[in-house]
Amino acid sequence: MNKRTSLVLLLLAFLLVVPFAVRAQHSLECQNVWKGPDADNDIVACLSNKDRLIGQWRLLVLPVMNVVLLAVLVLSFPLLFLCVLCCRCCCVPDTLGSTKRARCCMWLWMSYALIWSAVMFYLVFFGAGLLIKTAPRLMDDTVSGPLTYFNFTAEKVLDFASDWSTGERKQLDALPLDLTDFTTVHEKAMGFVDMARQYYFNYLDKVSLATYCVSSVGLVLIALILPFACCHCCIPCFPLVLSCLYWVTAVLFAVLGATAGVLAYVATVGCGELELHYARQPGLAQWYAVPYCQRKFNFTNINGMIREKELELSKGACEQLLGVCEPLNETNVLPSKLLAGVPHVINGAQRSKLLSGAPVALNGAQGVGVPGVGAQGVGVPGVGIPGVPGVGIPGASGAQADASGAGVLAAVGSVLGAGGGGGDASQGGGAAASPLAGLAGSVIADDGNVVDLANLLNGDPSAAGGLAKFESFDGLPPGVTLPSMKDMPAVSESLKKALEGRNISADLLNELPGNLGELANMLADASKLKELFTRPLVCGAGLKKKEDCTDFGTMASIIMDTKLKKEIPGCKGAGTYCKLSECAGGCALDFLKSASAMLLSKAEQARNASIALSYARPLLECNFVMDKLAGALTRCDDIRRGTLMLGMGFFVGGIIFGLAIYIALRGACVWGKRFPKLRRKPRER
Repeated sequence: MNKRTSLVLLLLAFLLVVPFAVRAQHSLECQNVWKGPDADNDIVACLSNKDRLIGQWRLLVLPVMNVVLLAVLVLSFPLLFLCVLCCRCCCVPDTLGSTKRARCCMWLWMSYALIWSAVMFYLVFFGAGLLIKTAPRLMDDTVSGPLTYFNFTAEKVLDFASDWSTGERKQLDALPLDLTDFTTVHEKAMGFVDMARQYYFNYLDKVSLATYCVSSVGLVLIALILPFACCHCCIPCFPLVLSCLYWVTAVLFAVLGATAGVLAYVATVGCGELELHYARQPGLAQWYAVPYCQRKFNFTNINGMIREKELELSKGACEQLLGVCEPLNETNVLPSKLLAGVPHVINGAQRSKLLSGAPVALNGAQGVGVPGVGAQGVGVPGVGIPGVPGVGIPGASGAQADASGAGVLAAVGSVLGAGGGGGDASQGGGAAASPLAGLAGSVIADDGNVVDLANLLNGDPSAAGGLAKFESFDGLPPGVTLPSMKDMPAVSESLKKALEGRNISADLLNELPGNLGELANMLADASKLKELFTRPLVCGAGLKKKEDCTDFGTMASIIMDTKLKKEIPGCKGAGTYCKLSECAGGCALDFLKSASAMLLSKAEQARNASIALSYARPLLECNFVMDKLAGALTRCDDIRRGTLMLGMGFFVGGIIFGLAIYIALRGACVWGKRFPKLRRKPRER
């Protein structure tokens, strides 16, 4: 009775404790042993810490109980078997009543054995099935998850960090990325995977078959007690043979149960460690693996070097770009539209001289030059003027400067009405700053008098003189009439409005031949001619200083947004910005076309380099690498449940076979005729 009670209490205690182990999401709790994150933390000291083990006693119940069961079976059965066989101490009932009670108790134990053998079969069968199904998926997740990702990412980094202009992948010298370690790790890992598939996973079917057979054989062996009890042990020595068979099976189940219990403990704490890592909480990953990774690979310094190199190259590229571009500023418009009405100052004789290339002196322009340009001409690289004999621009190959060139400049300068034959770019820029400053000078009125435009624009109506009859002036914009300007109190404002609304330089250029018109269009703003061709681009994305370029992506965006100035000929219509992509495909000037294509190529390389670094940077973060590696363990919970079911199934099987040993040996005394000399005739009561 005491034995039966003890066994029932043991099973109840096991059933009460096991759910805690099943539901628990514990970790190793090394953070309670270590002082902080350090690559020198001792894992062995953590695992052997007594306080930690005592605190996790629920997780250790299953493996410990299997080990205890194994020890009891190994030590107790030989002694019990020898006592029964040699000493014949099997407690034979001495009365008929005690025999009936003994047989009744034997049937009760047999019922327990049959019921729990069914539980054992279920736990072992489905636990093994879950593990066998999860193991190949775990391997597939490892291959298709982190290994494939690292290999794919390494290839993408090399693709984007390379020059493909020759049709082959050639790594850029500016990005010295060495990813051979990732390739080596991938090859070794794939080698282990192939070996595991060849030598282990090919036998999974056999392992599953063996597991199912073990659980089935255990169930069959327990069922053999039924004919033994019903037939009253009709075969001599059968109970002894059966007890030995039960002992061997019980030892096997206890060993398998201890192994599965240890695996269940590892799976349980492993899943808990994964949760701590994903939450970035103290644990084995954050306090040991990450510091060890940072010490081993020194990703922080590598990241710093890459970032420093990227910043250096980006600033250098934008600094070079600033040398050929200027920020877009709407106040820096060219003064060509301020020439409204000037074509009517040029008479026929002057126009003939202008077209012939001879020096021209316009009315009211004495010694007038173009601000910012010397009286002898201006240098425009590679520009010639077809149709104008003997005219050249200094600095242009094959062209010589002479008086004809000076005449053109003088003519345009007199049209502008700018004072002074010389000056620098800053002085020329001052004219552009005031929209009407270009009209300083004088013109000849209808009555032959000289009219000072500066006085007129300053608000002096009497200065209009012969220009008072402005209604005959056809240079005004359509719909604008000035019937009696000297009688109007706001002459200056009216004239400003009329001039600002009309691009009369176009009227002047329409009077000239096409080629000469293009040149005159440029020379009309000769104060900015040098800046126009030395800085022909408008900086993209509001670039003002090199510090605006902080990375390759920003640099690429700035270059892609850079445009040619409106005044650059040969790309699009007047007044329209020309994108680099448009110029690379259709610019008339070959050097601009080639330069645009080169800039676009560099921008594309910068963008690719930015993409490559976006792929590479996560690989240089230990936490990210560990996240990817842990991604292969997404089925961690299936492994934990499978090992727990196996551990409990084998433990229950070991107990049931231990009970079957007792049933076989005790049944030999109750039902069998193994010891006829010691049997006495039961007394009647």
